[in-house]
Amino acid sequence: MKIRNTTILLFFSFLFMFLLLSHSPVFAGDSPEVIYQKYIQAVRAKNYDRISLYINYYNNLKLEAMTLALRMKEINKMFEKAHTDYAIVKKEIKRNEAYLYLEANAIEPYTKQMRKYKGKVSMVKENGEWKIHTISWY
Repeated sequence: MKIRNTTILLFFSFLFMFLLLSHSPVFAGDSPEVIYQKYIQAVRAKNYDRISLYINYYNNLKLEAMTLALRMKEINKMFEKAHTDYAIVKKEIKRNEAYLYLEANAIEPYTKQMRKYKGKVSMVKENGEWKIHTISWY
């Protein structure tokens, strides 16, 4: 009986650890490219809780200080610039800073014409994890 209880306890311990680790969307070992990809997925889903996992502390404070209506307006702006058809053309990592240089094909909002954009994503390391600081498209 004691062996069976120990086996059951071990099983549930492993199950708990698996569930805990499998539901954590950010891992310290995630590269800047992976973090940006997860950020894009969160923005495309308009999921504020997931977006907040990938942006730095300062940007989270700014979003949290907004009213719900303003926050949704800001997320909609992010959505418009969350290009899914992008390529990383260059990556730089300098200690606790990372820069991704991107190219994307997207429809220009005013002319409705397909256009090639260039972008730069700057990231910082917070508590061992890459977080997005700024994103600029031109």
